[in-house]
Amino acid sequence: MFSLAQEMSEPVTSTLILFVAPSTALVQALMIVTCLVGRPVFARWANMILASVYLLFNIGFFVDATEGWEYYLGIGYVLFNVLIFWHAYRWPTDE
Repeated sequence: MFSLAQEMSEPVTSTLILFVAPSTALVQALMIVTCLVGRPVFARWANMILASVYLLFNIGFFVDATEGWEYYLGIGYVLFNVLIFWHAYRWPTDE
């Protein structure tokens, strides 16, 4: 969005948006749902796995960065994913 507003690059294709947006939204929604309705052991493992998948999406964004704000945003995404994984790792294993 920032690149398009500043006219620094061409907008991304619709196919890329149709792949990335639903898949990242689905991963985030699954992480939330597993915490709310899942058993603690299941929520712990599901969030560790889903955080790893979400981290791959964010690393892909970070690798494709060209401007300074994209690097800051990518670092923020990666740190957020590490915090999710760390919190899920420390999740209680007993019921």
